[in-house]
Amino acid sequence: MKNKKILLFSLAIILLFSIAVVTAASVKYATGDDNPNIALGKTTIASGVEVEGHNLEGEYATDGNASTRWSSDKSLPGSPVWIYVDLGEVLPIAQVNISWQTANSKDYSIDISSDSKSWETINNFTSSTLASNNYTSQYQLPAIKNARYVRIYANKGNGYNTVSIYEIEIYSKFNVPDVLSKLKNKAPTISGDGTKLVLPASPNDEFNIELFGSSNLQVIDLDGRIHTPLVNTEVALLYKAVHKDDPSVIQKGDFNVTVTVPGRYEIESSDNTVPAVLPALREWKGATGDFVLSDSSRLVIADNNLNETAEMIESYFSDMLGIYIAIASGEPKKSDIYLVLDDSIPELGDEGYYLEVEDILTVSAPAEKGILYGGISITQILYSNRDSLTIPKGIARDYPAYEVRSGMIDVARAWIPLDYIEEITKYFAWFKLNEIHLHINDVGANNYFIFRLESDVEGLTATDGYYTKDAYRAYQKRMLKYGIEVITEIDTPAHSACFSNVTPSVPMLDNYHLDISNPETVEFIKNLFDEYITGDDPVFVSKKVHIGTDEYPIEYSEQMRAYTNALIEHINSRGYTPRFWGAFGNQGFNGVTPVSGDAQANYWATELSDYKTLYDYGYDIVNTCGPILYIVPAGNYGFADYFDLKALYKVWQVNYFTLGGGNKMPDGHPQTIGASFALWNDLHTEYGGFTRFDIFDRLKGAVALMSEKTWCGTQTEDMDVDNFISRFELLSDKAANTNPGRDIEPDGNSVIDTEGAKSIGFPYTADFDVKLDSVSGENIILFDGSDGQLLANINGTGKIGFKREIYTFIYDYEIPAGKTMHIRLSADNKKTVLIIDDTYYYYPVNQADTERNDSSTFVLPLEAISESVSNIAVKYGAVDLNSLRINRNLAYKCKTTVSGLEVNDGRLTDDLAVDGNESTRLSFARDKDEQWLIVDLGEVMDVNKVEILFHEHVPEYKVFISETGSEDSWTEVYYLTDGSEGDRKTDEIEFDTAKARYIKYVQLKRHYVEAFSTYYSGGIFEFRVYGFDPAPYLEKIDTAEAKLNVSDSNEGRAAVNQAIIILNNYLKKENIYQTHLDSITEQLTNAVAYFENPTASNIESITDESKIKFDEFPETLFWIIGGVILIAIAVVALVLIKRRKK
Repeated sequence: MKNKKILLFSLAIILLFSIAVVTAASVKYATGDDNPNIALGKTTIASGVEVEGHNLEGEYATDGNASTRWSSDKSLPGSPVWIYVDLGEVLPIAQVNISWQTANSKDYSIDISSDSKSWETINNFTSSTLASNNYTSQYQLPAIKNARYVRIYANKGNGYNTVSIYEIEIYSKFNVPDVLSKLKNKAPTISGDGTKLVLPASPNDEFNIELFGSSNLQVIDLDGRIHTPLVNTEVALLYKAVHKDDPSVIQKGDFNVTVTVPGRYEIESSDNTVPAVLPALREWKGATGDFVLSDSSRLVIADNNLNETAEMIESYFSDMLGIYIAIASGEPKKSDIYLVLDDSIPELGDEGYYLEVEDILTVSAPAEKGILYGGISITQILYSNRDSLTIPKGIARDYPAYEVRSGMIDVARAWIPLDYIEEITKYFAWFKLNEIHLHINDVGANNYFIFRLESDVEGLTATDGYYTKDAYRAYQKRMLKYGIEVITEIDTPAHSACFSNVTPSVPMLDNYHLDISNPETVEFIKNLFDEYITGDDPVFVSKKVHIGTDEYPIEYSEQMRAYTNALIEHINSRGYTPRFWGAFGNQGFNGVTPVSGDAQANYWATELSDYKTLYDYGYDIVNTCGPILYIVPAGNYGFADYFDLKALYKVWQVNYFTLGGGNKMPDGHPQTIGASFALWNDLHTEYGGFTRFDIFDRLKGAVALMSEKTWCGTQTEDMDVDNFISRFELLSDKAANTNPGRDIEPDGNSVIDTEGAKSIGFPYTADFDVKLDSVSGENIILFDGSDGQLLANINGTGKIGFKREIYTFIYDYEIPAGKTMHIRLSADNKKTVLIIDDTYYYYPVNQADTERNDSSTFVLPLEAISESVSNIAVKYGAVDLNSLRINRNLAYKCKTTVSGLEVNDGRLTDDLAVDGNESTRLSFARDKDEQWLIVDLGEVMDVNKVEILFHEHVPEYKVFISETGSEDSWTEVYYLTDGSEGDRKTDEIEFDTAKARYIKYVQLKRHYVEAFSTYYSGGIFEFRVYGFDPAPYLEKIDTAEAKLNVSDSNEGRAAVNQAIIILNNYLKKENIYQTHLDSITEQLTNAVAYFENPTASNIESITDESKIKFDEFPETLFWIIGGVILIAIAVVALVLIKRRKK
C-alpha cells in the first residue's frame, strides 16, 4: 500500500512538472488574442512629417493598416528623425515589430521611457546595406521591460531624404520566433517508396516542422502522403513550425517550396492530345485510338445509388448531342460508359474523378458529384467532336484546385425572373462552378430600392418582381442536383433603403443606412435572417449565408465591427456559415472592437480592405477583388463592361489580389478557399435598355474564366491562353438543359434553322419581307413570343419597333400599306439596327425617360409570326456595320506599335487604345518624357480628324501623319504646348483632309503626380482616326439654299427645305451610311430640279420616294413648315386685297 502511495505521489509530481512545462511554453510564446498589439490606435509623436495633409502623419504608424504610413520630414541625411508611441500607461514590453517602407533606416535604435524625457536604448541596429524594398524587423527584448513610451530613433536612411514606417507593433509577450525563414530554400524530399514526403529538420529544437498548405492536396496532402499523379506534377507547399509542448503555438509559413512528384506514366509523342473540356482536365495521359459512341452504347451503373446521376448525364446527352442513351445495370460492354463509385480513391474528394477511356469508358469517383462532373466532361468532349462522337483514348485524373467556384449576380437592381435565374444557374453548373451568389437587396438610381424575396415583414417584399419562399426553396433544391449551392445575400446595414418603409419601422441612420448603434436594429436583422434559416425546411437551403456589411460610413467603424461580430455569431449559432464583404484594414472598419474570425470573407475593395488583415483575422477568403473581378454592364468607375478574357487569363490567379500578382498569398494557403466574380447592375435603374439577356451575355466570359482558374489553379500559368479562348468559343454558347442566350447552332454557311425555335439570341442577321394590307391597327404583330415583340404601328406611332421586358424601342420608319418591303434586322450585343431595302439604316430609340443608350439588343421571338411576313432567313452574326459606316473610326482594331509600356505583364497594352472599349487603356512607360504610339490603318486613306480619350492628359504632345511610316515621311498636323495635366478629357483634333496610312502620337512631356512626388506618362483609353469629309454635301445644301434665295417661286419650295433639313440632320448623325446618304442627297437633287422646273414626272418621282426618304424629317416640323408657307401665302393675299381696296 505504501509503495502504491509513493508511486501515485511520484506520478502526480511528474504530471505537475509536465503541466508546468506546458504552461511555461504557453507564457513564453503567445499568439493572437492572447498577445494583442498594445500600440494599436495609440498616440504618436514624431520629429516631423514629409507633407502635411497627405496621410503621412505619425498616427498612421499605429492605425493597424499595413498600407498607410508615417513619413518623416525631409531632414535626412543631415539630422536624425524619430517617432515614439505613447501607450497611455506603463506596460510590459517584450517585442517591437517595425514594418519599414522602402525608405528605411540602416542606423537606428529602439528606446523606451516612462516619462518621454529620459530614454533607455534597448538595442541599436546598424547595417552597411539594407533592403531597398519593404520589410519587417522583429525585435524581442532579452527580458521583458516596463515602459510607457517606445521610440524609434533613426540616425541614417538608406539613400532617401526621409524615413518611412508602415506600422509599429508592440507586444507585452513574446511572439512565436521566426523558425521558418531558414527553410526558404529547403524543399522536402520524397521517400524511397514514393509514398510520403520527408520534411527538412527543424532549425529550432522547440518546434517541429509540418505542412501548412499544399497547392494540390490530391497529389500531396497535409499529412505528407503522396498520391501518385498520372504524369510528373509540381506541387507548391507551405511549412508551419509547431511548438512541441504546446501545439497552439504555431508559426505559419508565408513562402512556397516546390516539389515535383513523379507521375505514373511518361508522356510520349504518340499520345492522344488532351481533349477539349472547360475547365481543362488537370491530369491527362493519352493513349492511341478513339472511343466511339454507338447506337448500342449504354450508361451502365455499378451502384443503384447512381441512378439519379445517370439520369442527369442521360439528359445532357439528349440535350447537347440529340442522343438517347439507355441506363442499365450489370457488366459493361464495348462502347458503354461505366459509372463506378470507388471508395479506394478518397484523395480526389467529393468533386474529383477518373476517366479511363478504352473500348469501355469508365468514370470512377469517391462521390456522386464526381461522377456528375465526369459526365459533364464526357458530354463536352463528345459535343466538341459531335460529327464523329469520339473521345480520344487515355486516362484523365481530374479534380478542383479550390473548394469555392462562384459568381455573384445583383438581382436586386435588375429583376430577373426565377426561371431565368435557373437557366443561368444550370449554365454555371455546365462549367463546374459550384455556387451562385444572389444579391437580393440594394439601392439603385431614380430612388429605386428593393428586396427581392418574399418576407413576413410588412412593406419589405418588392412589388415589381419577387421570389416566393416556396418557389425559391424549390429552385435551390433543384440546383443541388446540378452540383450548385445557392448563396443568398441580405446586404445590411448599408444599401438598406428597402427597410425604410417597413412596418413596424426600423431605426435608420439616413435614407440608405440602418442605425446600427440602436440595439433594435441588430435584433430586427437577426430576426430577418431567422425567417429564412430556421424551421424544419428553411428557405435558405445552403448552409452558407451572406450577411453583406459593406460601404457603411467609415466614422462608425467601431459600431460596424460590433455589428459584424453580432451577425457572425448569430448565424453561426443557427448552424450556418456566415460570409461577408470583408472590410478590415486599409481604409476599412478598423478599431479595437473584437470581431469573430469564424466566417468566410469576400476580399473585394482594395482601398477598403487589406487582404493580409483578413487572413490574420482568421477568415477563409473568397477572392472577389474589384475592379479585377467586377462587371458593371455599360461600365462605370473603371469597372469592366465585359471581361477581357485574354488579358485576365494571363495575369490573374485565384491567389492574386492585384493583376500580375504584386499582392498575393502563397499558393496552397489553406485560407484561400476560392474566388467569385461579381456582376453589379449599378446602371440598370437608369433605364438605358438592359435586359436579362444582356446580363447573361456578360456572364459567359466571367463563368468561363472563373471555372478554369478555380478548377485548375496556378496550373493555368503554363497553359496556352489561345487554347483557353478556343475552348471558350467552342463550348460557351449553349449548356446542357439550358439555353439562356437563346443560341441556335448554325450550319456550315452560318444559316440558322428557325423551325421549332421559340426565339433567336444575338448576334444574328434576320431578313424577311413584309406586306401589310393596312396599317390602321395599333401594335400590329410581326413577330411575337415570351422574349419580346416586333410590331408595326407601335403604340399608334405608325412606325416599326419592338418591345421587350419594360422597354419600348421605336425606329423612325413607317411600313407603307400595300407595298412589299424588304427588312433586315442586324442584332449584336449592343444594338439592333433596322435596314430597309439594303439602303436605309435606322437605329432604335428607347422610349424610356433617360439620357442613356446602353442597350437596344433584341432577342428575335418566333413563337408567333404574322402572315404578312414571308421569306424569313436568319444567319448567325450581325452585319459588320462599322465597315459600312463612312464616318467610322478608321483606327478601330488596327495594328499598333508603342515606344514602351508601364508594365510588361500583358496589361495596359497598346492594342487597348484601338479596341473600341472606353474602359480599357494603354499606359505608356514613365521612364522619360518622350513616348509614342503609331497606328497603322492598313492602307492609305483620307484622314482629317484625330480624337484622343485621355486617361491622364499631358501638357505637351504632337500628332503626325505619314503615307509610308518611314523616318523622314512624317507630317505634323497638331502641336499642343500648354495642355492640362493628369485629368481625364477628350481632345478632338481637326485638320485639312490628307492622305495617310500611319498616324503617330508623340508625348513630349509627362504629367506630375504630387501624391507620389513623381512624373507619369499620360494613359489613353481610345485613339480614334476619322476621314469622312462632309464638305461636298454641305456644298449641295448651300447651292440649294442659294437657288431658293434667288427665286420668288413657292412651288416645290417646301420640298427643297425639307430635303435640306433631312440631309443636314443626317450629316450630324453618329452613324452615316453611303447608301442612305446617297439616297437623301438624290432627294435634295430631285427637289431642287422640280423647284427649278416643275413637271409631272418630277412630282411623281418625289412622291414615290418621299415615304422613305423624308422619313428622317420630323413630322411636326413638316407641318410647321407647311403651315408657315400657307400662312405666308395668306398674308400676301390679304395684303394684295387690301391694296386693291385702297
